Amino acid sequence: MTPRQYLDVLRSRWRIVVACLVLGVLAGVGVTLITPQRYSSEVSIYLAAQAPAGDPGAAVDAGDLVRQRISTYLEIISSQRLAEEVAQQLGGTVTAAEVRSEISASSEPESTLITATATDVSPQRAADIANAVAARFAATVVELETPPGATGPPLVTAQVFQAAQPSTSPSSPNPVANVVLGALIGLLVGCGLAVLRHMIDNSVRSREQVRELLGVPVLGEIQTDPGFDRTPLMIEAGPGSRVAECFRQLRTNLQFLDVDGNRRVWLVTSPKPGAGKSTTVANLALALAEAGGRVLVVEADLRRPRVAELLNVDRAIGLTNVLVRRMPGGQAVQRVRPGLDVLGSGPLPPNPSEVLGSAAMAGLLNQARERYDVVLVDASPLSPVTDAAAVARQVDGVLLVVPYGGATRPQIRTARETLETVSAPLLGAVLTRTPAVKHRKGGADAAYLAVRSELDIPAGEGPTLAPAWTRPGDQPRTNGAAPAPAGGPNGSPARPASGSGPAPPAIPRQATPIAGARPPAGAVDGEAPRPAPTAAVPTPSVVTATQPLKPAAGSGPETVGPFAAGRAPKPVPDDGNGRDAADGPDEK
Repeated sequence: MTPRQYLDVLRSRWRIVVACLVLGVLAGVGVTLITPQRYSSEVSIYLAAQAPAGDPGAAVDAGDLVRQRISTYLEIISSQRLAEEVAQQLGGTVTAAEVRSEISASSEPESTLITATATDVSPQRAADIANAVAARFAATVVELETPPGATGPPLVTAQVFQAAQPSTSPSSPNPVANVVLGALIGLLVGCGLAVLRHMIDNSVRSREQVRELLGVPVLGEIQTDPGFDRTPLMIEAGPGSRVAECFRQLRTNLQFLDVDGNRRVWLVTSPKPGAGKSTTVANLALALAEAGGRVLVVEADLRRPRVAELLNVDRAIGLTNVLVRRMPGGQAVQRVRPGLDVLGSGPLPPNPSEVLGSAAMAGLLNQARERYDVVLVDASPLSPVTDAAAVARQVDGVLLVVPYGGATRPQIRTARETLETVSAPLLGAVLTRTPAVKHRKGGADAAYLAVRSELDIPAGEGPTLAPAWTRPGDQPRTNGAAPAPAGGPNGSPARPASGSGPAPPAIPRQATPIAGARPPAGAVDGEAPRPAPTAAVPTPSVVTATQPLKPAAGSGPETVGPFAAGRAPKPVPDDGNGRDAADGPDEK
């Protein structure tokens, strides 16, 4: 792993790191509180060797002798014999074992000073122990450094250079040191656990992992939102929210993925249940209809249907009624809003896979492909059942909804292999429930999301091109020349010669919708426009059919088409003389 990947791991597993850090700090505070206070006192002992007066060389040799024996003197201070003598001198207030555990000695290199430190819960007793150790050590050195039978002074003498004094502040515990040490240990443990958890975690938590596992681009990331669970249709409930913008971005990416408009029928599925595919389908359909497209949602999840509930339509009639030819298809399609129709699941069958994989289902999708700009098929997850795989081969593209942290790598690989087995065109993925990106309050992003609309556009009205950009009374610009004639031959508008100047004002005409936009609000091909709904969530209406569409004799199994009603006839080309090309020559 690269350093950047380690940082990404720590960022994604920050809760583990913070938890361990807090535990380390609490451990340091706890150790400080439960550790009794102890006080330390120090006594300095000076060692000197005897040397003849007036002989500098002998003095140097005496100093070297003391420095060579410093390590031996340090061991004597910590010895059992000296501890027993100190305990006896103090009158039995401490034992020899306590003296050995509370006393320590040290010396600097090339120095003849020894520092003895005594530590005890009582500052006075610590000073008494240190001074007693110094006194008994000096007596022991004299005894050891005097040759047997000699009457002269010992070779080395020890004397107290600075006596021990009771301390006014405890030497331990050290609160700052304990807390800092605990924090460092907790931080290291937290980082280690975060990396270990990442290495053994099979869940997918980034769009890079999804792209690597599926080999297709991630068309959108749907962020989490506190109100998403309460109001799943964020396109309507919160049109200015970040979640709504995520669905609009998904809509835009889906449109650019199919620039030519050849892919109209899309299957939306997931590797496992609970990925949010039905919510994604409902919001994506609203976003597509909002942009002026004619959208049909087919609820093909015949085990746990939810789209009809989200879009507030009745699922008692729908797909299964049409496929078993118990109802004309036009009566099963329900209008949610202008430009958005829903074909509910209908009664749940005992054999969903066989129903969805039938020729009738293929015929239904073919008819929907001709009538609607986009058809979204909400299918069952791929892992528990084969329903989605049965219908996946009949669509133009498949979108796989992957929940952030809710699907493992083996599950995604299995979903991809399942689609590859049936030669389904997997074209993109959607990563849902991603952590919300926090922006500074009042920042540029919040300002753009908070823009108020100054236009009152009815529901379902897509953008259209305005008529000619002219005002009443405007005259063409002639750069100082005389105005062009008002008309041409036979009263037709005059065309300017090439290079003679700007064209005259265009003749006002009916507004032409943008390519791909749906008819006016409430209009269905071949039907009169319907009034726009007044409620926030309109009551769905039923699109009625006059005659179901049937295949020609001998063309295969009979398929009832829900899209036969209201089909506008194809326009007949004009031969340029005011006659239909199909009418033939005029009779004389």
